[in-house]
Amino acid sequence: MVGPPAATATLNANGSEDRLGYVLGIGSEWAFWGNWSFKSEYNYVHLGTRKVGFTGIQTAPGITLPFANDFDIQQSLHLAKFGVNYRFGPDAPHAIAPARPAPGYNWTGAWVGAQVGYGWGDKHWPDFFPADGFDVKGWLGGVSTGANVQAGIFVVGVESEWLWTGIKGGRRDLTTLFGGAMQTLDLATKVDWLSLNSVRVGFVPTDRLMVYGKAGVAFAQERHDIHASVTTPGNPTLDVSGKALHTGWLAGIGAEYAFLGNWSAKLEYNYISFGPQNATLAGLQNAPPLGSFRDVRPLSDIRQDMHLVKLGINYHFNSIPDVIRAKF
Repeated sequence: MVGPPAATATLNANGSEDRLGYVLGIGSEWAFWGNWSFKSEYNYVHLGTRKVGFTGIQTAPGITLPFANDFDIQQSLHLAKFGVNYRFGPDAPHAIAPARPAPGYNWTGAWVGAQVGYGWGDKHWPDFFPADGFDVKGWLGGVSTGANVQAGIFVVGVESEWLWTGIKGGRRDLTTLFGGAMQTLDLATKVDWLSLNSVRVGFVPTDRLMVYGKAGVAFAQERHDIHASVTTPGNPTLDVSGKALHTGWLAGIGAEYAFLGNWSAKLEYNYISFGPQNATLAGLQNAPPLGSFRDVRPLSDIRQDMHLVKLGINYHFNSIPDVIRAKF
């Protein structure tokens, strides 16, 4: 991990382009007052792979030259959107005589909530195989919002969550080098935040209890660190770190109980799988007697799985909290 410095070269280039792609999405909208409505929506945008032209300047020791090259860039986006809409029409729907109320809680409408929980999982950095795996664990907490539509005993909805976490972990390995020197290598990861966007499908087995399953996409902002040192004269060291946004899919199950008016409590389990992704770490290497210099370390195909258990409380903006009215 610790070695002599390489020659320093720099490249500054930029390019721009317009792209055409497709979008897929799911969402719900709730009319909460007059002509006003609230919507919650998830979109997947795929823009394909295109060749992009870059121009700029490259500098090697003592030489500066113009730079021009084309690179293949693949791009896709996950979007979570919340909005308020105003409709230019009658300020109220046509009056429809309701049928006799049926007992039970009305889950239709938008909601907001707060939750806390605990997460754990395992991580693999293949660049350090076979000493590439370690566990991560820690607390989490944050906010969530979404909207439901109920039809009989079935409830369908969308949900978006933002969770700050203390989930972290790492490993330390000691290696004997040539000449009896000992190298210490520390790998570490911390998950700063999670963004979860999912579709929920549930049913109501009793008048105030909803049991549901969910599936969607997950994002994790993570910090990765590498520290290495060698017990040789001058004590060479390496310290690099960097942040990366990881994406994956999630699946979960949960139960929610309406315990008072518009308030409900939920208990939920999520499984998240993050696919192989790359990260770039940068920092300093100290290599006496050559001194200190900047070092950049790419990491390839980082993989991880995560388990979350969450307890939350939600407030529902439905207008009829205690009964369901069938309309014809």
